[in-house]
Amino acid sequence: MYEQRRTELCIEARYLCRGYQHRFTMLWGLVKAELYKYLSKYLNVDLRSSL
Repeated sequence: MYEQRRTELCIEARYLCRGYQHRFTMLWGLVKAELYKYLSKYLNVDLRSSL
């Protein structure tokens, strides 16, 4: 990864793989959902029970 940028809408990363340049963008809503999923697994908390 050679560049990372955060905006109000998303996080964007630019990286090199096998000599080619690529760009990855993830919206903050998806970042939040993935973080909740990871933390619930790590802390052994069922997110469905808190709804």
